[in-house]
Amino acid sequence: GASATSSGGSFISRTAEALVAISNPKTTIGGLQSEWRLMSSGETVLDGYAFEVLHRALGPPGLTAVSRYLGLLAAIRVKKVFEGASALLTAQTQEQLGKVLATARGAGN
Repeated sequence: GASATSSGGSFISRTAEALVAISNPKTTIGGLQSEWRLMSSGETVLDGYAFEVLHRALGPPGLTAVSRYLGLLAAIRVKKVFEGASALLTAQTQEQLGKVLATARGAGN
Protein backbone atom coordinates (compact mmCIF):
# COMPACT_ATOMS: atom_id res chain seq x y z
CA GLY A 1 0.00 0.00 0.00
CA ALA A 2 0.91 3.65 -0.10
CA SER A 3 2.90 5.11 2.73
CA ALA A 4 1.73 7.98 4.86
CA THR A 5 4.08 10.43 3.15
CA SER A 6 3.32 9.55 -0.47
CA SER A 7 0.45 12.05 -0.65
CA GLY A 8 2.56 14.75 0.98
CA GLY A 9 6.09 15.06 2.18
CA SER A 10 9.04 16.58 0.42
CA PHE A 11 9.95 16.22 -3.23
CA ILE A 12 12.95 14.13 -2.17
CA SER A 13 10.83 11.72 -0.12
CA ARG A 14 8.24 11.40 -2.90
CA THR A 15 11.01 10.75 -5.45
CA ALA A 16 12.59 8.10 -3.24
CA GLU A 17 9.24 6.42 -2.63
CA ALA A 18 8.53 6.38 -6.38
CA LEU A 19 11.90 4.69 -6.99
CA VAL A 20 11.10 2.11 -4.34
CA ALA A 21 7.66 1.49 -5.84
CA ILE A 22 8.86 1.01 -9.42
CA SER A 23 11.78 -1.18 -8.39
CA ASN A 24 9.66 -3.46 -6.20
CA PRO A 25 11.21 -6.95 -6.38
CA LYS A 26 7.73 -8.49 -6.30
CA THR A 27 6.78 -6.88 -9.61
CA THR A 28 10.02 -5.97 -11.39
CA ILE A 29 13.32 -7.55 -12.38
CA GLY A 30 16.71 -6.00 -13.12
CA GLY A 31 18.68 -3.30 -11.45
CA LEU A 32 22.26 -2.41 -10.64
CA GLN A 33 23.73 -2.82 -14.13
CA SER A 34 20.61 -3.33 -16.20
CA GLU A 35 17.16 -1.89 -16.77
CA TRP A 36 14.28 -2.46 -14.40
CA ARG A 37 11.45 -4.27 -16.21
CA LEU A 38 7.97 -5.34 -15.20
CA MET A 39 7.87 -9.10 -14.70
CA SER A 40 4.38 -9.33 -16.14
CA SER A 41 5.01 -7.60 -19.48
CA GLY A 42 8.73 -7.02 -19.81
CA GLU A 43 8.06 -3.28 -20.15
CA THR A 44 11.00 -1.09 -19.08
CA VAL A 45 10.17 1.05 -16.06
CA LEU A 46 13.68 2.39 -15.29
CA ASP A 47 16.65 2.63 -17.58
CA GLY A 48 19.87 4.57 -17.94
CA TYR A 49 18.08 7.50 -19.53
CA ALA A 50 15.68 7.76 -16.59
CA PHE A 51 18.64 7.96 -14.22
CA GLU A 52 20.31 10.61 -16.41
CA VAL A 53 17.14 12.71 -16.29
CA LEU A 54 16.88 12.15 -12.54
CA HIS A 55 20.49 13.27 -12.12
CA ARG A 56 19.88 16.43 -14.19
CA ALA A 57 16.68 17.21 -12.29
CA LEU A 58 18.06 16.68 -8.79
CA GLY A 59 21.77 17.31 -9.19
CA PRO A 60 24.35 15.75 -6.90
CA PRO A 61 22.86 17.27 -3.70
CA GLY A 62 19.40 15.96 -4.56
CA LEU A 63 20.71 12.48 -5.39
CA THR A 64 22.60 12.48 -2.09
CA ALA A 65 19.39 13.41 -0.28
CA VAL A 66 17.44 10.64 -2.05
CA SER A 67 20.19 8.15 -1.20
CA ARG A 68 20.17 9.17 2.46
CA TYR A 69 16.38 9.00 2.60
CA LEU A 70 16.44 5.49 1.11
CA GLY A 71 19.06 4.55 3.70
CA LEU A 72 16.80 5.87 6.44
CA LEU A 73 13.86 3.86 5.10
CA ALA A 74 16.04 0.74 5.06
CA ALA A 75 17.21 1.38 8.63
CA ILE A 76 13.61 1.83 9.80
CA ARG A 77 12.63 -1.50 8.21
CA VAL A 78 15.61 -3.30 9.74
CA LYS A 79 14.79 -1.83 13.15
CA LYS A 80 11.20 -3.08 12.86
CA VAL A 81 12.45 -6.56 11.91
CA PHE A 82 14.78 -6.68 14.90
CA GLU A 83 12.10 -5.38 17.24
CA GLY A 84 9.75 -8.12 16.03
CA ALA A 85 12.48 -10.74 16.20
CA SER A 86 13.55 -9.76 19.72
CA ALA A 87 10.41 -11.40 21.10
CA LEU A 88 11.66 -14.68 19.63
CA LEU A 89 15.17 -14.43 21.11
CA THR A 90 16.20 -15.80 24.47
CA ALA A 91 17.34 -13.40 27.18
CA GLN A 92 20.90 -14.73 26.80
CA THR A 93 20.94 -14.04 23.06
CA GLN A 94 19.53 -10.55 23.60
CA GLU A 95 22.26 -9.87 26.18
CA GLN A 96 24.98 -11.05 23.76
CA LEU A 97 23.59 -8.89 20.97
CA GLY A 98 23.51 -5.92 23.36
CA LYS A 99 27.20 -6.42 24.13
CA VAL A 100 28.06 -6.62 20.43
CA LEU A 101 26.09 -3.43 19.80
CA ALA A 102 27.84 -1.61 22.65
CA THR A 103 31.23 -2.72 21.30
CA ALA A 104 30.31 -1.57 17.79
CA ARG A 105 29.13 1.81 19.08
CA GLY A 106 32.34 2.20 21.09
CA ALA A 107 34.44 1.44 18.01
CA GLY A 108 32.60 4.13 16.05
CA ASN A 109 33.83 6.94 18.30
